[in-house]
Amino acid sequence: MPHIMQALVENGVIDLLGHIEVQHKLMVQFPGAPLLEPGQAFLPGPTPAPPLIFTEFDGTGNHYLLIMVAQHPSQPPDSQFCHWAVAGVPISGGTVEFEQGQTISPYKPPRIDEDNPGRYVFLLLNPKPSAVFNLGGIIAELGGMMGHTGAPVKLNTRQFLQGKGLEVVAATVLLG
Repeated sequence: MPHIMQALVENGVIDLLGHIEVQHKLMVQFPGAPLLEPGQAFLPGPTPAPPLIFTEFDGTGNHYLLIMVAQHPSQPPDSQFCHWAVAGVPISGGTVEFEQGQTISPYKPPRIDEDNPGRYVFLLLNPKPSAVFNLGGIIAELGGMMGHTGAPVKLNTRQFLQGKGLEVVAATVLLG
């Protein structure tokens, strides 16, 4: 089992996403903090700026959908909050260049609660080869769900992935 799958299984992400096969990890670096590997705990403090995201996945030339979801133990497993969504994200030299993509939902910093830590899952998504992929429809749906409240909105990530024919090409989970 690849290291990333072990981290996803051990931290309950498979419970959230259903059966997925992930071969590549994402690594996250919040401003002024060290690089975080899958499964690490973090206390980033105020993080108004999005983190840098890196991967060993060689996705050069393709454009991906990047989302960040949060799930807290007090919530049911099928209820996550979408904290960030960016479409058309290229990868160059191991860096996920989200600033070159189209923001669907602006970055909302993690809400750290030391008494009730959550799981923050970053996913790099691509359409499955057999999927009829409609990026415009995904942008419209996610954008409509996000609204203008400024708060993260609920998202059933498993249902979203299955319904849109998306596969996870790289991922990480952070505990905070």
